Amino acid sequence: MKRPTGSENVGRAATTAERILNVAAEHFGELGYQAATMTRIAANAGLSRAALYKHYPNKESLLLALHERLVTESVKRSRELLAADEPAPDVIRHWLENYLVSEGMRREIHVATLPDTQLPLLIEKEATEKALKKVRNALVAVIKRGIREGYFDSSVNPGQTAHILQALTFSLLRNNMSPRPVLTLSDAAQIRALSSTIIKGMMAHN
Repeated sequence: MKRPTGSENVGRAATTAERILNVAAEHFGELGYQAATMTRIAANAGLSRAALYKHYPNKESLLLALHERLVTESVKRSRELLAADEPAPDVIRHWLENYLVSEGMRREIHVATLPDTQLPLLIEKEATEKALKKVRNALVAVIKRGIREGYFDSSVNPGQTAHILQALTFSLLRNNMSPRPVLTLSDAAQIRALSSTIIKGMMAHN
């Protein structure tokens, strides 16, 4: 019988780790961080507890890995959208709408984990800020292009505007986690109206 190569072992380990994270995300979303258990996560992932602990030694490490994956996926998607070869207003509109809708779909896991996990996630604060800075830099580049091409008003400050856009999206995501959100991110019409209002405020007035 052929023994698996080193690369095959690495591939299997990565696949198992992803399966564990998927199950953990479901459990955190359904039960909350405190109620979810490593025993149940292992069982639903089709693993023994010993096998689970080889990948993640405790529940906090699972949460941090899940947080890292969510941030990585979000940043990757944002940078792809912001690199689109479209007029600058359309690029920012599509990024804003896509980001809010996709993150809004993760509401359950955000709601379930946020109250219990502020301290663990502080460990990832620096790494998260570096990742978000990449998105902010991409936003700045699009805004500068929009000014050069005459779409955006020359008085628009690219750095400040990019910072405000990110702050706004974070505020909306936190609002979406409240029992009675002012704006529901699952409402596509509301999101489109919001993005249109923001873009209009940036447009050049000839």
